[in-house]
Amino acid sequence: MFDFHTVYQPETVAEALAILARDSESIVLSGGSDILIKNRDGILPPCACISIRHLRELHEITRDDDGTIFIGAASTFTEVMDSPVIQNHIPQLAEAVSQVGAVQIRNIGTVGGNLCNGAPSADSATTFLILGAKLHLESVRGTRVVSIDDFYTGPGSTVRARDELLTVIEVPRTHYEGYAGTYIKYAMRKAMDIATVGLAAMVKLTPDKDRIEDIKTAYASVAPTPVRGLQFETRLRGASIDRNLLCQAAEETVVHDISAREDWRASKAFSEHIAVEITKRGVAEAIEKAGGEHVYRCEYDG
Repeated sequence: MFDFHTVYQPETVAEALAILARDSESIVLSGGSDILIKNRDGILPPCACISIRHLRELHEITRDDDGTIFIGAASTFTEVMDSPVIQNHIPQLAEAVSQVGAVQIRNIGTVGGNLCNGAPSADSATTFLILGAKLHLESVRGTRVVSIDDFYTGPGSTVRARDELLTVIEVPRTHYEGYAGTYIKYAMRKAMDIATVGLAAMVKLTPDKDRIEDIKTAYASVAPTPVRGLQFETRLRGASIDRNLLCQAAEETVVHDISAREDWRASKAFSEHIAVEITKRGVAEAIEKAGGEHVYRCEYDG
């Protein structure tokens, strides 16, 4: 049974912020796929909730004339998947959120909630990380814009203050234009499961498609927060497209980029192995999407 002693339904963002400011026990409820479970199970004590799901201004997904993409934080995973802006400019984000739960969860779960929950396994977080997302946090004190690089502070923990509301996720044009990307999720089940390891990868190739001009990778579920593969990226940035180099770089750097630990879902060694393998496959797939040659072939491909 859910235990909320008060349910607020503000008509505007400003009204929601005012409630957050005056009611110190209130929490924000959008999709509720995480909060309702915590409340039902007694993890979240009785409290007041502020429902923002119906605020249409938080569901807008737009692209400005300068190419900046703005995603309303209450946009559901389904809305992100179906958005022409996302499909035409950052389809790797649609690919990532398409792997969240089942269709029922994707219809209620939101990208803002996925980030604010602070889970290192969040499927959208790694893609937003390599997209250089900027998060707009609003309160009655004003708005501050935080880079996603600085957003996570630990498992289930972020820099968002209790009275702040994530309203918009901003993606600058220079962080996606000219790139191709993908998201690979390894889990114990093929569907409706939390990632054992997740990888988001993006590459930008040189005009002749022979070299990697830039590369970005990020991992889910292998560290206390979503984490970039910085050493791996350094090895491949500016390099020729080469299968042996891709495999060598992944095998020599990925385990140092991540912080895999013994976990109930997988051992440290297993997580490291999976991270290395999906890095090879994910980056190879991104290279191919960008117009480069296919450089990785799995043994079982035949």
